This record gives sequence, structure tokens and C-alpha cells, in this order.
Amino acid sequence: MWRTKNFLLKGFTLFFLALFLLTQGFGASSKVQIRFTFWGGKEEKTAYEAMIKAFNDSQNEIEVIPVHIPDMYEEKVLTMIGAGDVPDIIAIGGAHIPAFAARGALSSLDNYISRINTAAYYRKALDAMYWDKKLYGLPFRMNTKLMAYNLDMLNEAGIQPPSPGKAWTPEEYLANAKKLTIPGKRWGSGFPWWNQWLYQFGGRVLDREGKRCMLNRPEALESLKYVYDLVWVHGAAPKPEETGGMGPIDMFMAEKVAMFCDVGPYFMPILTKITKFKWGLALQPGKGNFGGSGEMEVVGLAIPAKAPNPEAAFTAITFLTADPRAQDILALTKTQIPGSKRSGSLFAKQFPGAELFIKAIDLQEPQFKSPDSRAIGRVLDELRDSVLTSFNPKSPEVALKEACEKINKILKGGE
Repeated sequence: MWRTKNFLLKGFTLFFLALFLLTQGFGASSKVQIRFTFWGGKEEKTAYEAMIKAFNDSQNEIEVIPVHIPDMYEEKVLTMIGAGDVPDIIAIGGAHIPAFAARGALSSLDNYISRINTAAYYRKALDAMYWDKKLYGLPFRMNTKLMAYNLDMLNEAGIQPPSPGKAWTPEEYLANAKKLTIPGKRWGSGFPWWNQWLYQFGGRVLDREGKRCMLNRPEALESLKYVYDLVWVHGAAPKPEETGGMGPIDMFMAEKVAMFCDVGPYFMPILTKITKFKWGLALQPGKGNFGGSGEMEVVGLAIPAKAPNPEAAFTAITFLTADPRAQDILALTKTQIPGSKRSGSLFAKQFPGAELFIKAIDLQEPQFKSPDSRAIGRVLDELRDSVLTSFNPKSPEVALKEACEKINKILKGGE
């Protein structure tokens, strides 16, 4: 008798266990899971994860799994792809698209073009996602650059700030920087970032096809001589040894410089906390038609060539780059410009001067593109340091000639 009861008890136990497992199987998520790699600090990570959650909550077929890679991002993503551990979506700077594409690591989005609302994006941001006439990504976020100034110091010196939406000429910036300089106390300008001034004078590193060095043109020489003179001739910006290891934003906060360029939206959490003086934002100075110009960063979302779920990935990147439920989250961070026009309009309302970051999109150029961008970047670092930070600086003419020869050699296949 007890054997019969024991048999029945075991039978019921197995039945209910099977029923539990069966119902668990039916109740489990049937979503396709895809991985999305990105980089960034704590604030960026929080924003991107909120955007991913907005996508995951929006439908019941796909689930995006965030993969945060805080350092050595490009190297680690390429290693993952090379090892066959391919993510479905990767964040990628427009400047790095050619290098990934040259390795066959990216899928072209040209087959999806009829399903992309290209009008949702800023034209220059979308242009930054192209290489060799193929579209490899959709604009996710951007950083344009402005000039910040200490309004109290300008008022004290009798200098009128640039009119809203207008830019000073380089001559006006220099004259005002000299007027604002008080030897031994402060400089009119922060240490100049030549990469920005190159574009502010109408120059560029490479031609638009990324095939030829453009540093042998008059605009490059004029811009480099300008920033050299600003520091070494006029003393209107600090020499490297005079900064005390402080960057322009730190010297601005400490009231050691009256104004500086290369101000991205990521500086806003710092600037908006200033209470001891009044400050403002303006378009970057520029020569002629290049007022407000500069070099801007564009980051897109791309699909690797061997992504496990490319169709699901495309659905996700269109949402993350264009849907206000995701892009508005980016706008409200106040530190990054959304890739979509609609959410860019929201960003423009977040703080005084935010609209200038949006205006600058049409005036500035995306970072130069080449499969050899890293090697070329090292040449640019050497060039800049040899002229602006060396205790025995080279002449701008010599430095530019040597740099252009090195870059053209790299572009021809030899570093």
C-alpha cells in the first residue's frame, strides 16, 4: 500500500514539476536579445541605459542589452568582432567609420535607405556617417564648439560681447584678448586649440574624400601663425609653463583667463555652477564666411558586418537615433546634442546659449575621416606640440611642411 502511495506521490510531483517548467517556458521572454556596445562616463552610461529602456519598453519583440566599455573602446570592439563575439549595434565616432569599414567590420545601411527618414537628422551629422559614398551609421549624438567669455571682465574693459548668433573675426578676438590681458594676473584668452582654429580660418586636415593632406594650403599656415602669435608674440594666452597644469576651463573658472574657445556642451554642468561672475556663450570667431566654424564630433550607431540580428539591430538604431522617447533623454542631459532635429530643438531650450550649439551644427565640419585617422592624429599632435608647446618651437611653415609630407606618406600606405 505504502509503495502505491509513494509511486502516486512521485508521479504527481513529476507532473507538477513538468507543468511548472512548461508554464515557465511559455511565460519566459520570447524577445530577440541584441547587444549594444558604447563608451562614456557615468552620466553618459546612465543616459544611454535610459534610452535603451525606452526602446525595450516600446515593443515586445526585441530586447537591447547594454554593453558599456569605458576605455580602449575601438580596440576592444574590434577584438570582439575579430574573435567572432560580434555585437549587434556599436556606437562609433564618424572619424572612425573608415577604419572599421576598411576592415570589413561594418554593414552598409544603403539597403535600408528607403526605410530611413533622413529628414529627421541634421544634414551634416548624417554626412558624417558616410564613407566612400556608403552610409554606415545613423547620427546618435554630437558635440559642437563655442566660445565662452567672462562678461564681468568684458564689461570692465569696455568690450561689447558678440551679438547673439554673430561671431567675432580673428582680428577682433586678438584685439580683445590683448585688451583683457593683465600681465601677472590674467590672460585674455585661454591656451588656443589649433585643431579648432584651423577650421575657423577655413582650413581642414584632409580633402573631403580623405585622400590628400590640406595642411599645405594658406589657411593652415595662417591659422597656425595666428595661434602661435597669440601665445608667443602677443602674450594674450598663457604659455604651457604658465598654465600650472590647468586646462582652459579650469583657468576660466579661476578667473585667470577671460575667454576661450573649444567649449563643448559637456562643459555646461561646470559652467552653470558659476556664481562669482557673469559669463556668456558665443559662436567661435572665424575668418570671413567661417564665423562660428570649427571641428565638431558626431557619434553614430552602426551595425557590424556579422551582427547576429541585423534586422532587429536596424529597428533599434532607428528608434534610438530618431524617436523622441529616446532622443529627448539625451537632450535633457544638457551635455550632449541629440542626433535628431526634433530633440535638438528641445536641447536648445535647456540653458541660456544652448541654441548656439544647435546653430553651430550648420557652420562646423565633422572631424576628418580616413582609415588612417589614428596615425594622422599622432602627426597632428606632434605638429601642434612642436610649434605651440616646445621650448624651442619650430616655425609654423616648417612644421606644416613636415606634417603634410608625413600625412601624404601615410595616405599612400606607408607610415
